[in-house]
Amino acid sequence: MVIIILFNTGSIIEHDVSIGNHNHIAPGAIINGGVKIGNNCFIGSGSIIKQGIKIKSNSFIQAGKILLK
Repeated sequence: MVIIILFNTGSIIEHDVSIGNHNHIAPGAIINGGVKIGNNCFIGSGSIIKQGIKIKSNSFIQAGKILLK
Protein backbone atom coordinates (compact mmCIF):
# COMPACT_ATOMS: atom_id res chain seq x y z
CA MET A 1 0.00 0.00 0.00
CA VAL A 2 1.37 3.39 -1.02
CA ILE A 3 0.03 6.54 0.64
CA ILE A 4 1.33 9.82 -0.75
CA ILE A 5 0.50 13.14 0.87
CA LEU A 6 2.50 16.22 -0.10
CA PHE A 7 2.62 19.09 2.42
CA ASN A 8 4.30 22.17 0.95
CA THR A 9 6.18 24.92 2.76
CA GLY A 10 4.16 27.07 5.14
CA SER A 11 1.07 24.90 5.14
CA ILE A 12 -0.64 24.62 8.53
CA ILE A 13 -2.53 21.49 9.54
CA GLU A 14 -4.34 21.84 12.88
CA HIS A 15 -5.60 19.25 15.39
CA ASP A 16 -7.87 16.30 14.59
CA VAL A 17 -7.55 16.65 10.80
CA SER A 18 -8.10 13.50 8.72
CA ILE A 19 -6.37 13.42 5.33
CA GLY A 20 -6.92 10.64 2.78
CA ASN A 21 -4.46 9.18 0.26
CA HIS A 22 -2.79 10.91 -2.70
CA ASN A 23 -3.40 14.53 -1.64
CA HIS A 24 -1.47 17.75 -2.27
CA ILE A 25 -1.56 20.58 0.28
CA ALA A 26 -0.04 23.62 -1.49
CA PRO A 27 2.15 26.34 0.13
CA GLY A 28 0.43 28.51 2.73
CA ALA A 29 -2.79 26.50 2.91
CA ILE A 30 -4.44 26.51 6.34
CA ILE A 31 -6.52 23.51 7.39
CA ASN A 32 -8.30 24.16 10.71
CA GLY A 33 -9.24 21.55 13.32
CA GLY A 34 -11.58 18.66 12.66
CA VAL A 35 -11.45 18.90 8.85
CA LYS A 36 -11.84 15.66 6.89
CA ILE A 37 -10.26 15.46 3.44
CA GLY A 38 -11.00 12.53 1.10
CA ASN A 39 -8.60 10.93 -1.39
CA ASN A 40 -6.99 12.53 -4.47
CA CYS A 41 -7.59 16.16 -3.45
CA PHE A 42 -5.67 19.34 -4.22
CA ILE A 43 -5.79 22.20 -1.69
CA GLY A 44 -4.50 25.38 -3.38
CA SER A 45 -1.94 27.91 -2.15
CA GLY A 46 -3.18 30.27 0.54
CA SER A 47 -6.56 28.59 0.84
CA ILE A 48 -8.26 28.44 4.25
CA ILE A 49 -10.58 25.66 5.33
CA LYS A 50 -12.76 26.40 8.37
CA GLN A 51 -12.95 23.84 11.18
CA GLY A 52 -15.21 20.82 10.82
CA ILE A 53 -15.60 20.92 7.02
CA LYS A 54 -15.65 17.67 4.99
CA ILE A 55 -14.02 17.72 1.56
CA LYS A 56 -15.09 14.93 -0.80
CA SER A 57 -12.58 12.78 -2.68
CA ASN A 58 -11.27 14.14 -6.01
CA SER A 59 -11.88 17.78 -4.98
CA PHE A 60 -9.88 20.73 -6.29
CA ILE A 61 -9.76 23.79 -4.00
CA GLN A 62 -8.55 26.92 -5.80
CA ALA A 63 -5.65 29.04 -4.55
CA GLY A 64 -6.83 31.69 -2.10
CA LYS A 65 -10.25 30.08 -1.62
CA ILE A 66 -11.87 30.35 1.81
CA LEU A 67 -14.23 27.48 2.66
CA LEU A 68 -16.67 28.34 5.42
CA LYS A 69 -19.27 25.58 4.84
